[in-house]
Amino acid sequence: TINSVTLPTLASRQSNIESMKAVVRRIVSMTTYLIFPLMGGLLIVAPRLIPFLLTDKWLSCIPLLQWCCLIYSFNTLRSINANVFFAIGKSKVCFRIELIRCLLLLTVMVFVLCVFNLNIYVFVASNACVSLIVALITQFWAKKYIGYKYREMFSDINPSLVLTVIMAVFVYFIGYLPITDTPLLFVQILFGSVVYILLSMLFKIKSFDEVVQIAKGMLKKKYASEDKHFV
Repeated sequence: TINSVTLPTLASRQSNIESMKAVVRRIVSMTTYLIFPLMGGLLIVAPRLIPFLLTDKWLSCIPLLQWCCLIYSFNTLRSINANVFFAIGKSKVCFRIELIRCLLLLTVMVFVLCVFNLNIYVFVASNACVSLIVALITQFWAKKYIGYKYREMFSDINPSLVLTVIMAVFVYFIGYLPITDTPLLFVQILFGSVVYILLSMLFKIKSFDEVVQIAKGMLKKKYASEDKHFV
């Protein structure tokens, strides 16, 4: 989803690096605003979500899902920056990054095989660390080609990250309510969504306003299309 939208948008601005950088920062802010709470919330409710969807036979995969939530959170930044390199004709950079990522994963696999007898939990946890390292390496090249500095990147993701951590803490402690697991799962999801939205409104998060405007535009377009079809 990110790639299909990001690449054409960036490609149309390849002749104006400053404009491209501004768009990248906006995409990073908005994407992490949506992805971070989804992954953070999923990480917290996984112990109740897995039994609800797949029964208790799948309880052993809960830690794997939780680590994957971190992996895909980090991969968001890597995917966005990869589209920057494609848009400016630096596809070789993407090849180098993928090569580094593969070498790191291979190194981790050998290490886990030798030390932990290829423990799947340790391997997936190590994969999360690799994803973070690769995301930071990708940011290095983004800084080189469009001037997108680490400080700016952290400034763009920090509001979403802080709100997600706060929301996740609330959802975690909601899990101690003395009610059965299935109702508690839905309480956690509802409460986490409400807390995240209220915090966004309280701290006047710009990405929240942009998401609301986009949603309104989509609904308006949908209703207009339906009215036209009805006529």
